[in-house]
Amino acid sequence: DKLRVRDNEKEDWKTGTVTDMRGDKPVVKLDGQSRGFTWTFFEPIGGSADIKPTPPSGGKISVGDKVQVRDNEKEDWKNGTVTDMRGDKPVKPVVKLDGQSRGFTWTFSTCEETTPS
Repeated sequence: DKLRVRDNEKEDWKTGTVTDMRGDKPVVKLDGQSRGFTWTFFEPIGGSADIKPTPPSGGKISVGDKVQVRDNEKEDWKNGTVTDMRGDKPVKPVVKLDGQSRGFTWTFSTCEETTPS
C-alpha cells in the first residue's frame, strides 16, 4: 500500500510504501530509502483503504475539533465539527457537517489544516 506520511503538521508530506505493521501503525519505507519507519501522521494514497488516516493531534480527536470527513477515497472531503465520540476500540468521532443538523461517523477523518487537496 502507498501512503503519504509526516511527523508533524508543519512538515511536507512524503510518499512511501508500507513494509510492515507495528501495532496499529504502518511501517513506511519512503520512496528512494532503504529502511522503513513509523510516522505520526499517515494517509492512504489511491485505493489503500485498508489503512485509516491518522486523526489530528497525533491520533486524538476531541469534541469541538474542526475536521474534514469522507467515507471513501473517491469522495471529496466535507467540512464539519466533532460533536461526540462513539464506540470502543476504536472510538470514532461523530461529525456534524457544516450546515447540517445531525452528526454521523465516517470512515476517514482528518483535521482541516492537514487535509489533502
